[in-house]
Amino acid sequence: MRLRFPFRWRTERRAFLVGICVLASGAAIGAALPVAAQAQSSTRLTGKFVVVEIAGLRQPEQLNRMHGLDLRLRDRGGAPVEHADVSISGSRKYAPNELPTVPVITHLGGGAYRLEGLRFHMAGEWNLSLNIRMKETSESLSLDVVVK
Repeated sequence: MRLRFPFRWRTERRAFLVGICVLASGAAIGAALPVAAQAQSSTRLTGKFVVVEIAGLRQPEQLNRMHGLDLRLRDRGGAPVEHADVSISGSRKYAPNELPTVPVITHLGGGAYRLEGLRFHMAGEWNLSLNIRMKETSESLSLDVVVK
C-alpha cells in the first residue's frame, strides 16, 4: 500500500528540492570560473575629504547576482570616519538604466561599512555613485564597474 501525502506537502517538497538543485548548480558554475574571474580586488577612491577602500569588487562583475561590498572610510588624515550617512546609486553608462535594487549600507564601527543588496541586471559598463554625508561636509565619489 502506498502512502499519499497531502498536495501542499508535495508542493513544498518540490520547491525545496528545486532550490537545492539551483544552489548546487550555482556552486558548480562558480567553481568552473577561471581563478582570474573569481579574484576580488580592493579599490581606492579618493575625494577632497574622504578616502574610501572598497573590498569584494570583482572585475568584471557577474550579471544577476546579489553583491555585497566592504567599505572602509577614512578622512584625509587617516582617521576612521564614524557614523557617516552613506548611500549608493548607479546607472549604466550609455543607457538610462538604473539599479534594480536599493542597496543597504550598515555601519559596523571603526570606519567600516557593509553594502548589501547590489545587483546588476544588464551587462555593460555601470557607474556607481557613492554619496557620503559627514558632520560638516558631504562628498560624492564615482566608480566604474564592468558587468558581464
